[in-house]
Amino acid sequence: MTEEKCVNFAEQLHHSFADSSVTYVESYIAWEEIRNDITKNDPLRIAIFDSIVKKFDVGNEFVELVYSESDVRFITYFSEEENHYLVFRVFQEPQSLNFYEFELRGNADEIEIVDVYNYFTASSIRQMIKQEIFFWEGFGEEWYSKLTAFIDLENAFRELISDGKLKEAFLLTKKYAEEFGELERFQNLYGMICEISGSSELMIGYLEDELLEMSKLEKGRWLSLFYLRSLQGDYSEAMIALSNLEKEVGEDLYIDFLKGNLYYELHDYESAIKWFNIALGQKEDVKIFHLAKAHSYAAMGQFVEAVESLLVMEDYFEIDGYDWKIEFAYASEFVQSPEFNEFLKRLDGAAVQ
Repeated sequence: MTEEKCVNFAEQLHHSFADSSVTYVESYIAWEEIRNDITKNDPLRIAIFDSIVKKFDVGNEFVELVYSESDVRFITYFSEEENHYLVFRVFQEPQSLNFYEFELRGNADEIEIVDVYNYFTASSIRQMIKQEIFFWEGFGEEWYSKLTAFIDLENAFRELISDGKLKEAFLLTKKYAEEFGELERFQNLYGMICEISGSSELMIGYLEDELLEMSKLEKGRWLSLFYLRSLQGDYSEAMIALSNLEKEVGEDLYIDFLKGNLYYELHDYESAIKWFNIALGQKEDVKIFHLAKAHSYAAMGQFVEAVESLLVMEDYFEIDGYDWKIEFAYASEFVQSPEFNEFLKRLDGAAVQ
């Protein structure tokens, strides 16, 4: 199997996600081989596998990411001996980054996906299914009723989340922590609360627990460390984690953007702008790149350059309906400056026309 064949397949995968095809990627996953490898022909394990496998729908997961306007891209291919890997990057504004690694097997005529690895959760489909089967197997004859109870819990949890009832969702997870706490899908519910809440205290605790479960050589560890150190305000260590992540996945414009963010937090605005420009040089139609650059100039007191950075956005986005005073509410000197007010007048004039 050649690099060209793998890269062509990666491009086909990407097109299928963009076209909302949930079945294309599924048709290439080696489900039968995964099923046989995990169950070892044990009737109970086979029954559990068949009951839970639909929860691991890769196609649906990626289509939902694209639908939510995440930037999903194939970024690199690499091989190790007979193994072939495709790495996809997922970025959600303002700073949510993740990587997925597709492990391939095949020959000149066919390709199979033998596993999909998630960097943020540091787990693969195969690992998660195996862990879940062993978990439900522990309930013996009661496994199906326990699985049904967990599915009901998941549905109730997601309904609470969609209604914005984070506290109730959190209390629901606490209620069932003793019964389902060792199940990774249950742990992911708590992680969802931490992420949606915006509470750095909750997220730090969650990420620290996640890191304790990872070996030092685990792929994805650097991504979690980057988030953890950033939340803790340890930006130098976050930069080290980001650089090590780059060694794992290769150069990427969103890693460049996050480097700029770290320099911004360190108040090294010139370096921040340098990295934002590098990211913009690779992809100009990402709103957060332009905003980050404008914020950096505003923080430096270079108001003309800040406004120029905002005006460039007109080439890619509708900006006259944006509430710019709220966007720069923290930067009172910039908001009160003649440059900023001229910028607003220009937008008002354009809106009238």
